[in-house]
Amino acid sequence: MRYCKKCGSRLDDFDSYCGSCGTKVDERSYTSDYANVEQDDNKQDKRNTVEDSINNVTDIVSKNPESFICFLLGILSVTFGTFICAIISLVFGKKAVEKGQDKDEKCAMFCKVGRICSKISIVLAVIAVVVSVLWWVILPMFIVF
Repeated sequence: MRYCKKCGSRLDDFDSYCGSCGTKVDERSYTSDYANVEQDDNKQDKRNTVEDSINNVTDIVSKNPESFICFLLGILSVTFGTFICAIISLVFGKKAVEKGQDKDEKCAMFCKVGRICSKISIVLAVIAVVVSVLWWVILPMFIVF
């Protein structure tokens, strides 16, 4: 196992630069023993923890509920093929844009994903209706018993 001598971050075998601090890795700039690394005890790990991710999502939900509802309903509409969820998701997406929630980068991402999923769900529903009409109405006209 290799670690950066400057910041103590773990290195992969073929890394030429440290992913955390950007230090060029050569034979002298890393150690295989983490105990030999000089590391500031007060420095926090820059990686996101699960708790940080949950806090980010709850922060977005509390500040911008419309964009999160748009996201959630958009995902549900694609997952379960519900046309109503897709329409409601687009309505919440429009409300989020009207309230300016698309200005925040994270909220804009939630809103955009929700709206895209909703549009995909609507297109799939329309395709399903067209195929059903072709299958049950038009195709039997050409079948002779």
